[in-house]
Amino acid sequence: MTLVGHSPSLDSYGTEQAERPVREMLTVTYRVGAYVWDPAEGKVGEVRDERLGRVYLRPPCGGLEWAARPKGLRLATKEERKEAGVVEPA
Repeated sequence: MTLVGHSPSLDSYGTEQAERPVREMLTVTYRVGAYVWDPAEGKVGEVRDERLGRVYLRPPCGGLEWAARPKGLRLATKEERKEAGVVEPA
């Protein structure tokens, strides 16, 4: 039986393994230059790099880079980008 929001896992013999949430299997990546909201820091950051399980961000208007866990990140809203000083192209 497959539950909604879950994905079965099969072993090498085709036998269904214990189910785990799909959310645990998904990895979201952001392109360099994207603006994301980091809830741990409570601010918007521009994606600079992603390596070793961390996303490296810097403030949109310059400043010190910081490392964030990708799990809590999401794309910044238009309002959050504006508050952070991001100038949107016309």
